[in-house]
Amino acid sequence: RLTVCAVDCFHVAKDGVAYIDKARCRIQKGAGNGVSIMRRAHKLAVNRGKRTREHGNAAWVVHEKRVICEVLGICNQKHSQLRQAYLILQLYYEWQDTPWESRWACDKALYDWIMKAAGIPVPEMVTFAGTVNDYRQYLITGTIEHINSARAESTNDKIKELKRRGRGFGR
Repeated sequence: RLTVCAVDCFHVAKDGVAYIDKARCRIQKGAGNGVSIMRRAHKLAVNRGKRTREHGNAAWVVHEKRVICEVLGICNQKHSQLRQAYLILQLYYEWQDTPWESRWACDKALYDWIMKAAGIPVPEMVTFAGTVNDYRQYLITGTIEHINSARAESTNDKIKELKRRGRGFGR
């Protein structure tokens, strides 16, 4: 009746965190840390205000205004995408922590999550949604039947600890 589950929720969530890190690195590479962009935009805005008072609506003032809007747009857009990715991962954690009564409800909730994750404009989270979809049946079985890899992980940790304590003796 029980199928062997090589995938459990913990390891999939760990993959989700790795995908979030990739997205964060990619997004921050283009947008800085947000503070520098806001500082630059503020500086441009202050200069624009001063130049507007001095020179009216010259063509270069209009160009600066466009630059400010683009800089703020990049910052807000990229950071909102990262915020969406974190919220999607949080929804996965909520699904993982819910004590499901039926397989059908568990499957429907996970399918809804996959559709939400695949719909956001962050490519790493779309990839993560595909990974979860690939392992969906295993995840549902593991969640409903309370199957996880805790015992195997514990045994591996004990073996590694014995190796560390032996410091190479007995080989």
